Amino acid sequence: MLLLRKRRTMVPVFLALAVLAICSSHSHAQAALLMEEPYGFFGALNPTGHTAIYFEHICAETPVRLRRCAPGEFGSVISRYQGIDGYDWVAIPLVPYLYSVENASEVPARADRKKVA
Repeated sequence: MLLLRKRRTMVPVFLALAVLAICSSHSHAQAALLMEEPYGFFGALNPTGHTAIYFEHICAETPVRLRRCAPGEFGSVISRYQGIDGYDWVAIPLVPYLYSVENASEVPARADRKKVA
């Protein structure tokens, strides 16, 4: 009897999940969680890493002021840092955050220790 009750309660759940799966065949994410791992000497001392959030339609007007992105802009990454002029977070445009250059055209095809230094 108990097994029959459990089945009756699970049927609506499975039907709801099936309807959601069929109806949501197309989705478009506007945010992503970036999980980063430290490397080198610092990574050996403190292997906890760092997280940041990338927003596709939110751009950084300044490091602490946000605005909607204009067409052709890549969005920004928001990350928490302590001790930066009393602010708890900083927004950085995506390309400088990932590649340390101002424009996507400046991104090198390859990188090695010498080029990074």
